[in-house]
Amino acid sequence: MKNHSYFSQLKSPFKKEFYEAAYQTFKDLKKYEQSLNYLEKLKKINDSLLIAQRDTKFAELEQKYQTEKKEKEIYRLKAEKAIKEKALAKASRRQRTLGIILVITLLFLSILALFFHKIMKQKKTIESLQRDLHHNVKNQLSIISGLVEEMAEKVTDDEMYRNLMDLNNRINSINELHRQLYKNPRIAEAGMKKYVDKIARSVMETYRHPGVEIQNEVDENIRIDPAKASLLGLIVNEFVTNSLKHAFRNRDKGKISIRLIKKGKNFLLRLKDNGPGLPDDLDIRRSRTFGMDIFHLLSRQLNGKMQLSGKNGTELTIEFPGKH
Repeated sequence: MKNHSYFSQLKSPFKKEFYEAAYQTFKDLKKYEQSLNYLEKLKKINDSLLIAQRDTKFAELEQKYQTEKKEKEIYRLKAEKAIKEKALAKASRRQRTLGIILVITLLFLSILALFFHKIMKQKKTIESLQRDLHHNVKNQLSIISGLVEEMAEKVTDDEMYRNLMDLNNRINSINELHRQLYKNPRIAEAGMKKYVDKIARSVMETYRHPGVEIQNEVDENIRIDPAKASLLGLIVNEFVTNSLKHAFRNRDKGKISIRLIKKGKNFLLRLKDNGPGLPDDLDIRRSRTFGMDIFHLLSRQLNGKMQLSGKNGTELTIEFPGKH
């Protein structure tokens, strides 16, 4: 019993060797029955070994498959994790970028708002100063006009009276010009033709000479900055005033032409009347009349070249640069 128990505990390979040895021994002893018995046992043990090997192989393959499957799953999970981390990092960078852009935008808008507020405050201050300046100029001109009228009422000399009234008319014309510029500072930019027309009509209303015709030949497309436009307005005002006062004093009819054109990079102003013209003995360069002084002064302020002719009426031309 002990030998049988010990034999049953042997592993199959040892049993196989035993069965092979027993089979060969009984075969050599010609004990075929015992030999056949061990041959059958040998066959069974071989079958069991093959089955065991097959099961082992299957187990190894299954383990290898499960291992590879597990490794693939781990790789997949790592890949998904990497993709998620990359997406999160990209989203985080995008959020940071958007945050920076938002901060910069808010900062820019804040600076812009402060700048706009400052500009509006300055604009209101400038507008207030302009209103004060306009009222001061208007008041000063009104005071001067009143003083001139008061002086004119007191003088007994006719020539002095005419000179004072002429001065008062000039003051009123300048006051009207200033009023128009204050009322619409950009009137000249809207078109010099309309601007010149308003000035000429204002002077005509002051001197009331219905027989005189104003020919406005200013190019409608010309635009000039307000600073130069105000100087041109004063020149036109003075020329029309002089023409109405001197050229057509004893005449029922007359004509004053006003022309402003573009000449290359410059502008050319041409003012002409069909009056008797200037005296032959008048030296234009040395003449110190009020009107002549104004023409010289304003043409210099325009950086322009002035020419004055007294033949076939009076003609004034000033060529000045378009830009400062």
